[in-house]
Amino acid sequence: PDKLTPILNGYLDDLIEIVLKYDGTVDKIIGDAVHAMFSAPLDVPEHRLQATLCALEMLESAEKYRARIRREGVELGRTRIGVSSGAALVGNFGSSKRLDYTSHGSVVNLAARLEAENKVFGTSICVSADAKVVSEKIVYREIGTIAVRGLLEPVQVFEPLRATDRPSIEIENYAQAISLVSDDPARARQILSELLTAQPEDRLVEFQLRHLT
Repeated sequence: PDKLTPILNGYLDDLIEIVLKYDGTVDKIIGDAVHAMFSAPLDVPEHRLQATLCALEMLESAEKYRARIRREGVELGRTRIGVSSGAALVGNFGSSKRLDYTSHGSVVNLAARLEAENKVFGTSICVSADAKVVSEKIVYREIGTIAVRGLLEPVQVFEPLRATDRPSIEIENYAQAISLVSDDPARARQILSELLTAQPEDRLVEFQLRHLT
């Protein structure tokens, strides 16, 4: 406990500061997980963009923290984030003795499901189509359409990246490959293979290739 407590608190301290920086509300902390809301209790302009930029900076901070702790001999797992957007029931819930300001609804459950789905896709951040925004700051790579437990309709999901993180030609080639998966899988496989050769650590490209073969 003497070793774990400061490590966990240091990790959470950085992430919570980033949530507040982007006008988010920290709903609760569950173990090493942070549940954050945007545009509640007060309206936040461009809250979907704020949430996604927040997720990107949280990931960057978590990876820096992970590298620093590793140098101290402690190995931490990867941070994964799910982002969704939609209507939710928000307010004080509980009993006459204890209230908790929180949010409920399928959109909340979806964010949690997307966080877990990152393990399947090899991504670190997964956003639903409803959370996707047009911005010069962010580019997206389509992951696909998935069935989510608890939802009747399949959900289209994407991986967000900073526009400066990858060359635009790489993003365009990936989009072209995904568009060809059904009509020309051989060409899609060729493009994805070339992308993986250029970026051997790209787990999303590896995931897409694995599902083409």
